[in-house]
Amino acid sequence: MAGLSWTVVDLHDWRGEALPRLSTSEFGQAKVDPHGDLSRKRNLGLLVARLVGWTRLMFLDDDISALDPLQVEHAAAGLDHFAAVGMPARSFPDNSVACHAWRESGAEQDVFVSGSALVVCEPATDSFFPDIYNEDWLFLAPHLDRHEVSTVGTVAQEPYDPFKNPDRAGAQEFGDVLAEGLIGRLHTHRLYPVPTWDYWRRFLDARVRFLAGAREGCATAPDSGNALAAIESAQDALEGISPDELVQYVEAWDADLATWREWILDKPRLDGLDAALRHLGLAAKTDRSEPRAETPATRTRPDDGLRDPARSRRASGE
Repeated sequence: MAGLSWTVVDLHDWRGEALPRLSTSEFGQAKVDPHGDLSRKRNLGLLVARLVGWTRLMFLDDDISALDPLQVEHAAAGLDHFAAVGMPARSFPDNSVACHAWRESGAEQDVFVSGSALVVCEPATDSFFPDIYNEDWLFLAPHLDRHEVSTVGTVAQEPYDPFKNPDRAGAQEFGDVLAEGLIGRLHTHRLYPVPTWDYWRRFLDARVRFLAGAREGCATAPDSGNALAAIESAQDALEGISPDELVQYVEAWDADLATWREWILDKPRLDGLDAALRHLGLAAKTDRSEPRAETPATRTRPDDGLRDPARSRRASGE
């Protein structure tokens, strides 16, 4: 688009040296290779925004399309009232492998707000993206607890075969259980006090039934071999998840939230993006397109379509 500038940052060899050490990154079951460095990159975005003094920041995955600029403007305007506004991907739906299998079984499966197309305001930097699958849900959880999250419109995600690598479902299971349990609880309770051992035991029982139902439904569907293998991978992983581990992770995450808040609020304000990147020792290249004259456009109210995402979630657990 004309009249824009962009900066590309080389993160090929970056290992998150500028970020604080967090206890949640030490959980073996949570930290698995398929999730790569997504959480680090998103946390870097929060850090850069804090250093530069940006009041609004947008996260956008590279497989997202059908993004209407006016919709982005509506989402950004929503930050006058919310800490975060998401644009859910419903076609192709953005779900975990297990939830794609649930949909494949013929059951109804909703799509929740995620980090794939999300705008946040500066106060939202007091939360962080843990190194776990569903890191965006955990980033949003404190803001959902305070009713500071909304959605507007939709985007499209590039289609892919969620069952191509069945083991991916097993790799996602710990993060899927944790996030589903936390966000599901926020429908009827506050975030604090955090869920108890008994809550997680009941939720794990519900997850067993959820995966069993998905498997039963997929067994009668044509060409469901890979979907069944994915469900089996998730079931195997679920057997290794205990209420104790979930309690321990949430306690570590809660402590990490306090660590992150103290750390990021202590960051200095720097003179622009170039200064921030030099401060962080990151190589970058900036380019600009030619400006163009603005043309009149028909606009609607900036906050049209905003809604509370807490009333829709993935169909898993209690």
